[in-house]
Amino acid sequence: MMIKTKWYFSIFKRKNFKAQRKIILRNIENFYNQWSKRDLKKPKNLFKFLKDCERFIYKTPTIFAEEYTYYFLKTLLDTKNKKYKIKLNEIEELKEKAYKKIFSLLGFLKNCKEKNKILNSPQIKNYKNFLETFLADPPQPFKNEKFATLRSKIDEEIKKTNWKIYEDKNLQDRILKKYSGLMEKLLMKS
Repeated sequence: MMIKTKWYFSIFKRKNFKAQRKIILRNIENFYNQWSKRDLKKPKNLFKFLKDCERFIYKTPTIFAEEYTYYFLKTLLDTKNKKYKIKLNEIEELKEKAYKKIFSLLGFLKNCKEKNKILNSPQIKNYKNFLETFLADPPQPFKNEKFATLRSKIDEEIKKTNWKIYEDKNLQDRILKKYSGLMEKLLMKS
């Protein structure tokens, strides 16, 4: 089925996704290299890393967000064209690898004798729930059905905005505020 539309993806028309992707991958590599040289066992450094992570990952709503959105919309408009679905899978894999690479820097906490001391340090208190959930084996948010349900609710809300969320900071903040409390409650329960 091919849906006819007058919308020509004007937001994306001038985007060169290959060049953009190359820059993102280089930035991930630089970020990883920069932080792999620091001693993250020191709570002060770990706190800086987590703050940097937040800024780095959420500069755009997610890594490769624009490219993903473009091909996602293409699949909605042309359901017969398999290359768009292949592109979506490719971007998902790249994104997953990127997150794994970044968060592999926290791997030391799994076998660290001073783990509790680090997690209970005053600098880390705002990240303690995140770190404990992340360090569970397997990481709990990915196995928890309530997380999956909440994630699909957030996705639905984003779709309702007709993708304006990518250009509207207030809209991003409103959706983030609405769901961050629920996410925090789920983290506390898991």
